[in-house]
Amino acid sequence: MATSTSKKRKIQEENRSFKIEWEIKYFFVEDSGKFICLICRETIASAKKGNFERHYNTKHQSNFVGILGESRRTKLDNLKRNLKSEQSIFSKNDNSVKSITAVSFAISNIIAKRMKPFTDGEFIKECLNEFADQCCPDKKQLIQQFCSLALDGSKDICDVEQLAIWIRGVDENFNITEELLSLRSMHGRTRGIDIFEEFLKIVSENNIPALKLSGISTDGAPSMLSTGTGFKGQVLRWLTENNVTEISWCHCIIHQEALCAKTLGLENVMKLIVDVVNFIRSKGVNHREFKEFLKDLDSDYGDVLYFTSVRWLSRGVVLKRVWELRDEISSFLASKGKKVLEFEDTNWISDFAFLLDMTTHLNILNSTLQGKNKLIHELYATIRSFEMKLALFKLQLKNNNFSHFPALKSQDSADGNKYAEIISNLQENFDTRFGDFRNQQQSFEIFAQPFSFDPQYAPQELQLELIDLQSSIDLKADFKNVGVISFYKTLPSDIYPAILKHARRIASLFGSTYTCEAFFSKMKYIKNKYRTNLTDDHLQDVLRISSTDMKPNIDGILIQQQKQYQPSH
Repeated sequence: MATSTSKKRKIQEENRSFKIEWEIKYFFVEDSGKFICLICRETIASAKKGNFERHYNTKHQSNFVGILGESRRTKLDNLKRNLKSEQSIFSKNDNSVKSITAVSFAISNIIAKRMKPFTDGEFIKECLNEFADQCCPDKKQLIQQFCSLALDGSKDICDVEQLAIWIRGVDENFNITEELLSLRSMHGRTRGIDIFEEFLKIVSENNIPALKLSGISTDGAPSMLSTGTGFKGQVLRWLTENNVTEISWCHCIIHQEALCAKTLGLENVMKLIVDVVNFIRSKGVNHREFKEFLKDLDSDYGDVLYFTSVRWLSRGVVLKRVWELRDEISSFLASKGKKVLEFEDTNWISDFAFLLDMTTHLNILNSTLQGKNKLIHELYATIRSFEMKLALFKLQLKNNNFSHFPALKSQDSADGNKYAEIISNLQENFDTRFGDFRNQQQSFEIFAQPFSFDPQYAPQELQLELIDLQSSIDLKADFKNVGVISFYKTLPSDIYPAILKHARRIASLFGSTYTCEAFFSKMKYIKNKYRTNLTDDHLQDVLRISSTDMKPNIDGILIQQQKQYQPSH
């Protein structure tokens, strides 16, 4: 009896206390004398390190071992906030709680989708954060086979550099997904090494193996593309250290096209047009009088448009409007004592006409390259097609054939040879760019034309499978009747593993940073001059929801929360 009493006294007198470092190490917190796991909500009665360690190692370590440093601290804070929210919400009637929570998630989703300000109430913010976590796609399914990344940066209204990283993944069933992987707010420097350090954190947090990374697409900034101290150089060395020898690195195909377009020349024409538009639009009196002038003339247009060099398609729109209003503009400027002699110069008008026609062709090219879920071989095929058009334009202009230049065709004194020379210079610029795409032309052809590509020129691991594939009459018929992706979805993986591996790698590649650019347009709308205090976390949450194509499974979220729920006492 004495022995039993002695043992009981020893346990009581051990005076075990919960250590604060166990919170971040094991994701446990002390609450009303109990110790609660922030991940699964199980409780432990005794504050013994071994109990916490055993629970974490057996149930959660595999999912959280890669979350380190500041990311782990952020995760801990989010889990604490979720627990506090649950304890305040779930103390009510269960049916009422379910309705309230469902409505809250739905409200949060609508707020984020519409990119509207959410209220100052902490409840809505907590719902938004939790919803963003639950709605975010499981990155594991994006990297079952291959994935590529697109990176681009843009300053927000507070001059904070926002680095957007998008992921494009292909799963084993050949489903392709593009989603926001992370938005990093870089408050300090933005050198190549700084971007690389953020890249490493993102790769670690999302458990992306280097061997699964098929490609990277970036903008053309020196900090991105420099192979020395730039981001590209840092990543290539990191990949070499991880025994990765094959990766597709692309300078955004849309950026390269825009750089080519800038070499078109005829800046004297563009400068005068911009000056004329600014004279009309920059002064309120002139602008009002010009609109009334057009109204009196019963013009098809009611105004001229501003030009901004930041927008890819702005130049063509402005040129077209000024061209169609050139007579009205000339008369209006003359009435204001600002006669523009160039509007009466036939050579200058011919230059204007050519610039309009050629810019229209370039804008059509640019628009074709834009859009989500574009396959990289299709983007490159669009460039190849335009290069062939340039060759045709050059040949026809030399013969004063203006078939594809309607504005220029209207000018009787136009000299085709002059403009053929400009086309020649444009051709040279196209030839010197897109090397990162030209180097992969063979891979693109095998992917898009597996039945016509000569197997002897294919990589060795593909040769025999290509011969078997091309010998199948049934598969050849299937390929003609369905799209490329649909064909690969049905191709037997046990017979054509190497071909499918190659196809998944090509299908996973970003050819542009269009998703980042479209994303930044939303960012500028969300974080505007009225919402400069929007936190980095909330900005990422709202942008993630407003940018995703996925629909939230609110019922699933509620079930998951109910499993974790424990009423407070």
